[in-house]
Amino acid sequence: MEKKSSTMENLVNIFNKAPDLELIKNSNLIAMSLDKLNSRFSGKKVLITGAAGFLGTQFMYYFNYLNQNKILDKPVI
Repeated sequence: MEKKSSTMENLVNIFNKAPDLELIKNSNLIAMSLDKLNSRFSGKKVLITGAAGFLGTQFMYYFNYLNQNKILDKPVI
């Protein structure tokens, strides 16, 4: 069975054909630093405007990291 991609994962793929390893590393560091505070995003809908910019891109990678690594009970959409 084929894995269904999340909306957040699709956005990351659209803006970045090849994953940026530095952004992935940063997402890991942010997630580990925030620890239990990450849970505040569980099941939330997040609207990111300007996702092609520096902060927007970092947020997309961060939320995608949370979803892919199943850090949250419910994914961020």
